[in-house]
Amino acid sequence: MTTAEESAAVSRAVSRVGRNATILAVTTVVCKAGSLAVVPFILRAFSMADYGLYSTAFAYAGLLSMVAYFGMNPIVVRDISRGERSKGSVVFHCAALRTALLVPAAGILLALGGVKGFSGRMWALTWLAFGAMGLDAITGAIKASMQGQGRFGQMAAVDAVRKSAQWLLAIAVVLTGAGIVVLAGAVAAAAVTAFVAAWV
Repeated sequence: MTTAEESAAVSRAVSRVGRNATILAVTTVVCKAGSLAVVPFILRAFSMADYGLYSTAFAYAGLLSMVAYFGMNPIVVRDISRGERSKGSVVFHCAALRTALLVPAAGILLALGGVKGFSGRMWALTWLAFGAMGLDAITGAIKASMQGQGRFGQMAAVDAVRKSAQWLLAIAVVLTGAGIVVLAGAVAAAAVTAFVAAWV
């Protein structure tokens, strides 16, 4: 490779990195701005007690589902970028491992709910939150495979789809006067939408 060819290759690589960083940055800013606009609207629609239950449920679910994320995304990115295994194989094994890790986390959640004496609404909120976050972990494996293939635009699109679905469903819940459990269901439905979008 000549010096001119090397220079052109470096220039293309720098341009690609800059484009990918811009795509992710713009998507992040738009999603954050949308949340800032929608969240206050939602907060005004529910009582402090309701939103306190909602926040507590998502806090428990978030802590317990966190175990499914540890250290696997870099492995997915590495394996796919090397091309040593097919994307389907890498994503399947990562998703299977994450699912396996969520099983004992669900057992801990059951025990925690028993000790804390969760009410019916609290159980519903917590399981919906746990389901949403668990599915997000599986979707995360697919998004990591996109990163390994350099498909940053598609990664950003999945994030945008999830946030848009969450906002629209949450607004619908508020406008129809549905309860806080239905709001958690909207979050779970948005997670399902993102999962489907990641596979399309």
